[in-house]
Amino acid sequence: MNNGLTDRYISALAIDPHTPATLYAGTSSSGVFMSVNGGETWSAINSGLTETNMSALAIDPQTPSTLYAGTTGGAVFKGQRLNSLFLPMIVR
Repeated sequence: MNNGLTDRYISALAIDPHTPATLYAGTSSSGVFMSVNGGETWSAINSGLTETNMSALAIDPQTPSTLYAGTTGGAVFKGQRLNSLFLPMIVR
C-alpha cells in the first residue's frame, strides 16, 4: 500500500469526494503524493512547492480538481490535479 510513497509519516490525507479512489497524502518532509487507485501506487506531485513539510490538505468542494496544501511553516499552496502544479497563495 505504499508503492511510490517515499515518506511513511502522513500528516494530512484528502479523498476526492467525486472519485473516492483518488487520494492525496501530505507528508512531514516529502511534500504531496497522489494515488488514483485507492492507495495501491503513489506519485509525488510537488511541482511548484517551495516547502514540503505538509500539515493540511483540502479539496475544493466546488472544483474537486483543485487541492490546497498547507505547510507547518504557514505557507498555503493551490494546485490543480490536471497539471500537478502548485502555486503559492500565502508564503511566510
